[in-house]
Amino acid sequence: MEGGTGHILQIFNMDKKQKLSNIEFPENIVFWRWVADDVLGVVTTSSVYHVSIAKPDEKEVKVFERSGDLKTGQVIGYVLSSDRKWSALFAISTPDGGQTINGHIQLYLIEGGKQQLLEGHACTFGKVLLHNDTHQSNIFCFAERKAGETKSLIHITEISTPPEGAQKFKKNSEIIYDPSTPGDFPIALVVAEKYGLLYVVTKFGFVYIYEVTTCEQIYKARISTQPIFVVARNLTNDGILALNKNGSLFGGMID
Repeated sequence: MEGGTGHILQIFNMDKKQKLSNIEFPENIVFWRWVADDVLGVVTTSSVYHVSIAKPDEKEVKVFERSGDLKTGQVIGYVLSSDRKWSALFAISTPDGGQTINGHIQLYLIEGGKQQLLEGHACTFGKVLLHNDTHQSNIFCFAERKAGETKSLIHITEISTPPEGAQKFKKNSEIIYDPSTPGDFPIALVVAEKYGLLYVVTKFGFVYIYEVTTCEQIYKARISTQPIFVVARNLTNDGILALNKNGSLFGGMID
């Protein structure tokens, strides 16, 4: 707001030329993203909120406070599971002026009010077939790299109840980065639910594709020589859309 801290968030329905929300936040908004068709995730300097356009008369709902290194890190993403029981905030920081980029993830169980802090650059949720051809499982995927280490791991963990007689799925494997970009790191993970695959998109324009049930890398390609700025799932073909810092838009899909 003018003369101080805080932002006013306004949401409009452009088709109907109608204002849906007008919310005053006492703190500055540092990040926002649509995490569902009717829910806008809003991150302020201290907390994470959900704003619903399905219930425009309702005020913002505070989900959790930023914790640990997430208090001061540069937020690069926020995700919500399809059942809306879990959410995760991820951010980056540097201890040495940009030579090393550390990743921080705050995984939060909304119903239970519990959280876990992880060392990783990016994460996502998804629904895939893990155990048989009919049981869909909710999964949490994240790219882990502990501070001071160079090794990165992709983790895929089942967070819903498995079918009777089955154990919860949990696998990981190492990310083998292209040797031409030793300082590379993931900025976005996207689950291709139709194909049971995981896209890992990195800062320096690489896409690594993993088969979920084996957690094995099956494909690698560079889609941009310029740093990637933002990534989203393409709902029309279960692919990805990526925007680089020069404003070029790239698309990828399984053929």
